[in-house]
Amino acid sequence: MKKRVYLDHNASTPVSKSVQKAFQRALSCFSNPSALYSSARESKEKIESARDIISTQLDCEPHSIIFTSSGSESNNHVLQSMFFRTFPFTNKPPHFILSAIEHSSLKTTAERLAQLGAAISYLPCDSQGYVVPSQLHAMITDQTCLISVMLANNEIGTIQPIQDIVAIANDHGRICVHTDAAQAIGKIPVSITSLGVDFLSFSGHKFSAPKGIAGLYVKEDSQLTPLIYGGSQERKLRASTENVPGIIALAEAIKTIDPNTYIAQIQPLRAQLLSGLETLTHPSLIHNNFSDKVLSNTINVAFPGVSGHTLAMQLDLAGIEVSTGSACSVGAIEPSHVLEACGVPKDINLSSLRISLGLETSPQDIDYLLSTLSDLLSRTH
Repeated sequence: MKKRVYLDHNASTPVSKSVQKAFQRALSCFSNPSALYSSARESKEKIESARDIISTQLDCEPHSIIFTSSGSESNNHVLQSMFFRTFPFTNKPPHFILSAIEHSSLKTTAERLAQLGAAISYLPCDSQGYVVPSQLHAMITDQTCLISVMLANNEIGTIQPIQDIVAIANDHGRICVHTDAAQAIGKIPVSITSLGVDFLSFSGHKFSAPKGIAGLYVKEDSQLTPLIYGGSQERKLRASTENVPGIIALAEAIKTIDPNTYIAQIQPLRAQLLSGLETLTHPSLIHNNFSDKVLSNTINVAFPGVSGHTLAMQLDLAGIEVSTGSACSVGAIEPSHVLEACGVPKDINLSSLRISLGLETSPQDIDYLLSTLSDLLSRTH
């Protein structure tokens, strides 16, 4: 079998051994936590213990965490809730401000809400991939109800000034701020208290937990209406029988991660990769990580004159798994909206690869990627 090298950790991460063990043990907690008998109470207690662990790690109150099925659900919950709690019950459409480089689960939801009557504005980013908070002042209106800016970008890794955005929102009255922290948890220190946001989304499979379990921080219950109706689970904010094994696994994953240890382990690999990329035979390699204030594991690089999709497929045939920011749509390859927002020309955009490292990445993996890239690129010139 070919050697397989996984370098797409921003898409999803392997489930760690300790999390696998915690999940397997938790499968015995099969009772419905809403029931009254002792085994059900045990399931409920494990949920609340997990909530305590997660809130401690994220520096917030336990009751402010609700469990969801995915980061996309958490993001949808915030936007749809802010829309439907005010409109169509008034004749004034709510106004949302999103950064131009948000995840598709926010961008697409906003587009749908616009079809229903919401006003949507996009906070642009500069050529380095950072939003400019001072531009918010001119964008805020009397109907602005939410500003949503992701903490760390999934394609280029930029870490955004969320505290500055919160300060501006507070200057303009009671405007809520949401941040999608799916890519940040485990990679950088995250304190919800320090950030000061009203909502924060996170997803377990981005930091060694299984897929299908995620969370949403909610500062005040009154700010949120249910996305899923039914039972009274999660303080009546998210109906559905709780995913007890998933919740226990999520707590185990977040308990065992240490952002400082993560950075210390990843930085040498990043340096090795960047140094190696500079020595490749391709003459005009372009880095799309525009600044040092980025996630340590995320490298976005373009090879002008080479299709990023084609290169990714060739790497896959060699056993290396990376991604592109572009997407196939109706038979055509669409450029990354993130790189587009940064002003990257379309041809460079479509020649880009995202390489995202993880705790399982080894120096040998980097060497294999570099040698394979060198071989593939030499054939194109």
